[in-house]
Amino acid sequence: MIAIAFFFVATTVFAKQTLFKNAGLSQEIIVALDVTEKSASGTYGSHEYGEAAEPARRFTGRVIPPPAGEKGVYLEIHFAGAIPYQAPPGTTWPIWHLKMVNHRAHLFIPMTQKSYEGNTPTWVAAEVELEPQGEL
Repeated sequence: MIAIAFFFVATTVFAKQTLFKNAGLSQEIIVALDVTEKSASGTYGSHEYGEAAEPARRFTGRVIPPPAGEKGVYLEIHFAGAIPYQAPPGTTWPIWHLKMVNHRAHLFIPMTQKSYEGNTPTWVAAEVELEPQGEL
């Protein structure tokens, strides 16, 4: 019942395009996302600080059932051409998800990132959290 309620809220909340942002240590990621019923669309953009931003890449997607035991709205995302960020190994179609954090939906995107924990930097799969900035 909670999943159905969240899905209803998410499709109602995202009837207009919502802007999500992650201001990381070396780069900024900006996603404009519109989720309507069972489909998604929008743009993905990122840039290193101090460098000119590349044009945002358009994407489409569809709402899919969450993995067993998980909550939230899960989205299978499709870009024309290559995925514009370093996705975890074996990713054909990225799976993003929306999850409620402090009463607002946040966007989570699985990416491969460099981890500086320990003596030697290593590449790890991590979920990057993008916070809502408001409607466009």
